[in-house]
Amino acid sequence: MKILADESVDSGIVKRLGRDGHDVSYVAEMSPGIMDEEVLILAGDESTLLLTADIISSVIAGHGEEPLKAFSVITEKAVRIRRA
Repeated sequence: MKILADESVDSGIVKRLGRDGHDVSYVAEMSPGIMDEEVLILAGDESTLLLTADIISSVIAGHGEEPLKAFSVITEKAVRIRRA
């Protein structure tokens, strides 16, 4: 799978995806500091999956540290927080 990882994605995740056999491009290595609009254009031009951690920021803003103190699954459509 072709993946474009935004700068907000941890480099360890990018390395793991590469080891798993995915074709991963990393904005932090390609063009650090480019605007979000440019990242979207890159993803669209190359027909790749865009991986970004921005969704994580919005979840933390809405739930505070609650997801960090539990088993949490974050997707585009839902946040599930299961306390131990």
